[in-house]
Amino acid sequence: MKGECQMIEFNSSSDIYNGKAHHLTLVDGLHDCPKLEGLSREEGRELFPRLRKIDIAYCPKLSFPHLSAPKELSLVGDYTTGLNSISNLNSLTSLTIGYDDKTVCFPKEFLRNLTLLESLVIENYYELKVLPGDLASLVTLKSLKIIDCPKLESLPEEGLRGLQSLLIINCYELERRCEKGKGEDWYKIAHIPKSLLLRYMILLLLIVLLVGLQL
Repeated sequence: MKGECQMIEFNSSSDIYNGKAHHLTLVDGLHDCPKLEGLSREEGRELFPRLRKIDIAYCPKLSFPHLSAPKELSLVGDYTTGLNSISNLNSLTSLTIGYDDKTVCFPKEFLRNLTLLESLVIENYYELKVLPGDLASLVTLKSLKIIDCPKLESLPEEGLRGLQSLLIINCYELERRCEKGKGEDWYKIAHIPKSLLLRYMILLLLIVLLVGLQL
């Protein structure tokens, strides 16, 4: 869906509401809607009770209502308003956000209420310097991937409790601080069973090597 839409709107008298909206499990391909502000819902009734996955790109004004069904969310682009409302999706287990060249720090407590979140991907935040302050409070978080955030300076002071897998790619300062045994932030990730810090060139060499071994 692409264009100048301001609201995705359903009402109880429409065929869409009575049928498709109620059974909708996936919102995919919603992109380039700069004026889109929200997903309408009827008073006292959740509009998308079966919605499981939301995949949205470049809708900077979009905010989310309280939805209890979605498990996966992917946002591409600058989402200052949207990030503030992510906490309304309190059943999320997977969150991917990325491709933002403006954000320096995330909204305060934008991850609050995400008590079921297991996987978080933060990628291509070119100006980002600070990770979410409430990241350390996500006790269910098992996997964290931070990719191409060249100005990111450090991990949360509280560390990353419970994390089982950490992947950091092309985050130069963060890679230095997390260097095994001597980086300032090494103690924050030393307990993680699977942690990997890579530059793209090294990653490319590994891929070439693996492909070569399979030939």
